[in-house]
Amino acid sequence: MPLKAATILAVHQGRVELSAEIVDGARDATDALVEAVRARIVEHQTEIMTDATILDPDSLSVASAFISRDPLGAAHHDGLARLGLSTAMTDGGNREEGSIFGRLGGKNRRSQLDRWVTPYLRARDITPRLAAFEGVFVDELTFGELTDEDVVEEGAALTVQAARSAFGAGISPGPEGIAALDEAILRDRATKQGRWVLSPACVLGLAAFVGESIRSMAPGSRWSDDSEGPLHIQVKGGVVVASDPTVRVIDLVLRGRQARLGEYAETVVRQSLTSGART
Repeated sequence: MPLKAATILAVHQGRVELSAEIVDGARDATDALVEAVRARIVEHQTEIMTDATILDPDSLSVASAFISRDPLGAAHHDGLARLGLSTAMTDGGNREEGSIFGRLGGKNRRSQLDRWVTPYLRARDITPRLAAFEGVFVDELTFGELTDEDVVEEGAALTVQAARSAFGAGISPGPEGIAALDEAILRDRATKQGRWVLSPACVLGLAAFVGESIRSMAPGSRWSDDSEGPLHIQVKGGVVVASDPTVRVIDLVLRGRQARLGEYAETVVRQSLTSGART
């Protein structure tokens, strides 16, 4: 396994870092290490957008760091750079014995950590509109679970409010509302390059709105305490499709126009008529 399973959280000078240690980078095949780092970045972004304690207070910035106690080769460096990570050598903070010749000469060398970092843009780093949109949820949404009807009702209502105040878009739950929301968010997102995250409160509010939009399209749908698929979608004469709108909101952040919420809503409603697969 190229990376240790544990993630270490630390706060330094107003930035939260989620760190993962590379187990034996010098021996890892480049492709294996790069794919492991790529997957861990997705895990980190997901954790950031679902754990309300990580970005508390909301003024914090956030990044992922990957650390190797052994020097990485040039091919590893190239692979990590292609992922958009930047490097900085860091003092390992402990003494390391050198070769026998070094010890005879009375010399030790200080170990160095090979450290690679990718920062995540916050909404405020992208556009004032996107920051204002996210801010409505951060300031007003009571964080909870989509299994709580009060959380769903509040989240959907705040999405309508945030879209109007930040983007000037009058929306309501339904396919047109999701399409307008997709366009507003992705339009502003396109103005900056780099990975980004939304606050957990904003993700929760958007998921509630998407779920209520699907329910307007498939009135037989309901919220459930099924943690793998809290929204049970069913149209008249169709089968139940269990789905999680939170996962799809995160997918929008990760993949942009390839994962529009409107297309997701239409797909799961259509699937209710054709299969019982989870999505």
